[in-house]
Amino acid sequence: MTFSNLSRIVVLYMLGALFSFTALAQVYPERPIRLIVPQASGSATDIFVRLLTPKLGELLGQPIFVDNRPGAGAIIGTEAVAKAAPDGYTLLFGGSQTHAINASLYSKLSYDPIGDFAPVGRVGAQAMLLVVNSKIPVKSVSELLAYSKGAATSLNFASSGNGSSAHLAGALLNAETGLKAQHVPYKAVGQGLIDLMSGQITMMFYPYSALQSHVQSGRLNVIGVASEKRTSYLPQVPTLGEAGFPNIVLTAWFAVYAPAGTPRKVVDVVYSALEKTINDPDVKRRMSGIGTDGYLAGPDELAKFNLSEIARYRKIIQLAAATAD
Repeated sequence: MTFSNLSRIVVLYMLGALFSFTALAQVYPERPIRLIVPQASGSATDIFVRLLTPKLGELLGQPIFVDNRPGAGAIIGTEAVAKAAPDGYTLLFGGSQTHAINASLYSKLSYDPIGDFAPVGRVGAQAMLLVVNSKIPVKSVSELLAYSKGAATSLNFASSGNGSSAHLAGALLNAETGLKAQHVPYKAVGQGLIDLMSGQITMMFYPYSALQSHVQSGRLNVIGVASEKRTSYLPQVPTLGEAGFPNIVLTAWFAVYAPAGTPRKVVDVVYSALEKTINDPDVKRRMSGIGTDGYLAGPDELAKFNLSEIARYRKIIQLAAATAD
């Protein structure tokens, strides 16, 4: 074989590979998409993602199957996507837990939140509410602190797992206020809420979506919100900053990721559908109803945001002295 013929073959091979990637983006998606959620069914994340997927699937022209894979601080589901084929048919509904908190919480993480993923788009955020069992005489943070001094038993707080936003918020509350509430992690947030309402648990930080019915029924009292400003859906509830603790600001944010190596044109197809989904009037209305704010950010902006959030949460984890153990 002459050098000229060999060069011709290499060029044809490269053109064929380029054509195949282009063709993939043009026909994508041509079969159902699996969206892995590394939290349990009924969690705040799960409620949000199931609100989005019908419209998202309609826009992409293919059904989207939600695959809940909770456990190990959201590592199990996240790792599954990191190891999946980079073809756009397995995606992750991740966020602050998977791509910011875990990076500092675990000394040995089984996935690289930056190197193992192709950012697709940031889609929303939920403020963390501080709720207490309505059976205890507490309607504010100051009353909670007073109650802790005279309580017959030690206080505790539930979370959706070690290192979760709920855990960090509770640990920050301890660090900032001097409370010594014991952390009680749960594999499924539903059981934590049951124990909170029965009185076995004193308090909990969690987004409104999973708390809404219990707050409206009067079984739980919201005494503070860990955000920079009051929420539109509970405007009467003061922030933790207003209560005197401005360092307690934690918002759970959500984003979609693909495995590293996924063609950019495929990523752009998914983000375009996400953008239209978040901007859909009916989706916006329903998001507001579960206490979720839309925050659109494309692949490049999300990549930069990830790096800044890893640095921010590293400081929070150090301040809260939180560990995954």
